[in-house]
Amino acid sequence: MWEPPWGGYINYHIFSVFNFMSNLSIMNIMRDFFEKYHNERTEIKVDNDNYLVMDPYILLSIINMKLRDEYSSLEVLCEDKNIPLYKLEEKLGEVGYKYYRDINQFKGQ
Repeated sequence: MWEPPWGGYINYHIFSVFNFMSNLSIMNIMRDFFEKYHNERTEIKVDNDNYLVMDPYILLSIINMKLRDEYSSLEVLCEDKNIPLYKLEEKLGEVGYKYYRDINQFKGQ
């Protein structure tokens, strides 16, 4: 088997150092990304100013999450966020969803 004049042992270590440095760079990039986005959580605000322009499916997801985690009813959520109840029901009704009080959630009709 042919071996370069400088020795295969050196090639292996040069490759190992290069490989380690590449992995280290990728790990640093990943760490910076996760630290930035994990530590800087931002709450999506749903209020009277921006809910009408939201995509109805994203709005549906946010409202159902808030109903599940934070609010006992749609009326309480709308009162707290200053959203007219009928407008919210109308907006989500346009894409085929209706509020069901017994499960406190919007579901497809």
